[in-house]
Amino acid sequence: MDAHLMIKHPQQYLETFAQAGAAYITPHTDCIEGDAFVTINKIKELGCKAGIALNPSVPLETIEYYLPLLDKVTIMIVDAGISGQKVIEQTYDKIRRLVCLREEKGLHFLIEADGSMNRDVYRPLYEAGADMVVLGPPALWNKADDFEEAWSIMENELRDVI
Repeated sequence: MDAHLMIKHPQQYLETFAQAGAAYITPHTDCIEGDAFVTINKIKELGCKAGIALNPSVPLETIEYYLPLLDKVTIMIVDAGISGQKVIEQTYDKIRRLVCLREEKGLHFLIEADGSMNRDVYRPLYEAGADMVVLGPPALWNKADDFEEAWSIMENELRDVI
């Protein structure tokens, strides 16, 4: 389970999410700017893996110094919290640059894409180097009332484009 914290002052809730069973805790970088190292180290002390989420306008340089501490980087491909947006195409370049940084520095974090996920973005995300995607209502939950049927539909869409 990944606790993707789209909240102000996520540091106040780290223990709660760790106790609830989160494997990853992923705050947004703009919410921990002043104490990123303290926050990431606290997540790890709680026995969780540390992630960070970047909104489309946040440059990768923002996380450069603590990138070696991260287990996952979530690239928001739309502005967080507003449904129905068109994917911001520049985020594919951001993923490509993140893949290069990971290789250059010999790091092992996962690269996740989140936002407005649908069959039209699977191939570009795969080609850019994303390791995983977050499936929200359009990509999964709205496909069928039965979860197994919805999952099967999503898998077939994925197979068709990759």
